Amino acid sequence: MRAFLFIMLALFLSPILPLFGMEYTEGNLHLVLNPHNGSFSLYLLNENPERNRALFYDADPTTSYLSVMVDNRVYRPGNNRAFDVSIDTNAPNPRLVFESSFLRITQDFLFLYGENQVEASGISVTITLYNKSSESIQAATRYLLDTNLSDTTLNVSYETNRRRTITGETLLSRAADSDIFWIDSNNRGIYLAGSIFTGNQSDPDRVLFANWQRLNESLWEINQHEGRNFNLLPFSVRDSAIAYYYDLRYMPSGHSWSNSFMLMLSGSDLAYLVYGNSEELANLALSERERDLLEIRNIINQIDAMTASGHADEDELSSLELALAYLMAKYNIRP
Repeated sequence: MRAFLFIMLALFLSPILPLFGMEYTEGNLHLVLNPHNGSFSLYLLNENPERNRALFYDADPTTSYLSVMVDNRVYRPGNNRAFDVSIDTNAPNPRLVFESSFLRITQDFLFLYGENQVEASGISVTITLYNKSSESIQAATRYLLDTNLSDTTLNVSYETNRRRTITGETLLSRAADSDIFWIDSNNRGIYLAGSIFTGNQSDPDRVLFANWQRLNESLWEINQHEGRNFNLLPFSVRDSAIAYYYDLRYMPSGHSWSNSFMLMLSGSDLAYLVYGNSEELANLALSERERDLLEIRNIINQIDAMTASGHADEDELSSLELALAYLMAKYNIRP
């Protein structure tokens, strides 16, 4: 009988347990981190709790998630046995941790404030990869955000600060575009907005607006069709999403790489949220120059160690020397 009750209790609690996590509230913003699957949810609070509103899709919070590519293999750390997921309760800010034998990933959340405001108007999300392995790796990051912004209408559209209207599949790149943030142009009132290219080195290389199902069913890239309607069958209808892409970086052993994006309330001073919090954001992510200089030092140390051992792998040594030559030329450093 006791065993039966235990089984029934486990079955009853199983759909409820994933809902528990760490909760953080700043003003009207409420952040929930889930250590079971590495997801997070963001809410706009109301005096009447029944009118609290999820700022992006939360019925299944795992529809927004992080993916990493390591040496051409794609991992979803929140849903992969190679990674343990936890919340770092000793960190100064809310932090999720994804830990494997070869990679440590931290996802830091920082509340953002408007000028002279005491209540938060947004959050930054900073994802840092640390190469724990003894080998160099090539790594990339993708974050899929299930926006749920305009999914109550067939006329899904977004607008950027440059008054660019996005009504279908659209790819923006840091090399070619200067859009700073996006907002939902259908809704009125306070809804979610997000950063695009803010001028920080931790910005994404590309931002893709597309149907969520198309993005979710692809491991990484999709066969993009510019302007394709968000509702075009056979994919899901009224199902918009945004993917932030951080393209491949060379990461020697012991090297870290940070990238970030921001989620904000549309009724806020978005320009100030993006630029007025730059000092705090800089503490979470190293500048490109700092990362490169650390990488130069790391590569030199690896070359010295391989040379001293007398058992240097020629291919690995050539790869390190090529990476070193590129970085030294980038900053006009002579040997």
